[in-house]
Amino acid sequence: MEYKVRPGVQSYFNETGLLEKLDQFLLDLGLERVLCVIDPGGFYSVESYLPKRFEAVEATFTEFNGECSFEEGDRLTELAKEHNVDAIVGIGGGKTMDVIKLVANKIDIDFVQIPTIAATCAAWAPLSVVYTEDGEYIDFYEFTRCARAVIVDPRVLIKADAKFFLAGLTDTLAKWYEGSIQLESMERTPNLELGYQAMKICYDFIMKDAKEALEAIYTQRINQSFVNLLDVIFATAGSVGGYADYYGRQAGAHAVHNGLTHLPEVKEFLHGTLVGYGILVQLALEEKWADVDEVLALYNDLDLPCRLADFNLSIDYPDLNKAIEVMCLDHSPMHFVRDNITHEEVFNAMKQLEDYLDQKAK
Repeated sequence: MEYKVRPGVQSYFNETGLLEKLDQFLLDLGLERVLCVIDPGGFYSVESYLPKRFEAVEATFTEFNGECSFEEGDRLTELAKEHNVDAIVGIGGGKTMDVIKLVANKIDIDFVQIPTIAATCAAWAPLSVVYTEDGEYIDFYEFTRCARAVIVDPRVLIKADAKFFLAGLTDTLAKWYEGSIQLESMERTPNLELGYQAMKICYDFIMKDAKEALEAIYTQRINQSFVNLLDVIFATAGSVGGYADYYGRQAGAHAVHNGLTHLPEVKEFLHGTLVGYGILVQLALEEKWADVDEVLALYNDLDLPCRLADFNLSIDYPDLNKAIEVMCLDHSPMHFVRDNITHEEVFNAMKQLEDYLDQKAK
């Protein structure tokens, strides 16, 4: 049994007050020249907490173009080399975090992550998901270098639209349903057990705290459930793959996401939202209908999408087969659900899920 253990970031902070002295914080890490890559979409939530000017370190600022693509990675690489920086600071969402890792690992420099939305564990996980410039999934790439620090500030993250937090919950919930496919039935080493327990913690805290945490966003009042789930989305979820490696990462739910990104109708939906639907498809493939009911109860409480019509699609949609082909490619994580899974099996599971939801609606 071979796997790699990469526990995660060197320092993780879930607290207020660090952003106001970010330049000094970076200097204390031994950094002198940094490239700050900012996602303009979420900058409003963090801008008021950052220093008015960076005095302790020399900082160059650039905007993220919105896609973690090889092209954007090349642009930022050249910018980092031009300014001879010793670190990159990412301020934004998951794709910002991912392109930072792509660049930092390519040119072997440090990086610091400051997420402005809690939609994935990208700030923590030592991998990048790469897309085309048009947003179509290409592949994911694992790295050896992890972040020097991740700074999670609840004041920033509570300002983001609730849809991002909800996407983070479903992307994190998938850790349990995907990882348990392999880990539940095998003899686990101590490190694999750590990954397994981390995914169980993700499941337990989401089921316990999701409704109250969402209320914190709607009322704009930070509560303990919200803070708990920030830890779960970033640190606990990131630790699943950190200790369990590919035994605890993607399976059917992410394979469904990967296929659906090739359909223009779903471009408006977030990564975690598509993964959330993928959980249901995976459970249908496994014929775990009691688990489907449990997930549906949570989705109904949180008003989350659960069927093709919610994504502007239908089981008869002409290009759905194109998406399923991507889900079933030879290297797809769909094959962790069942060896040599077929296009027909995935289509039938999606249709069974639609029929099951129709029955429950009667």
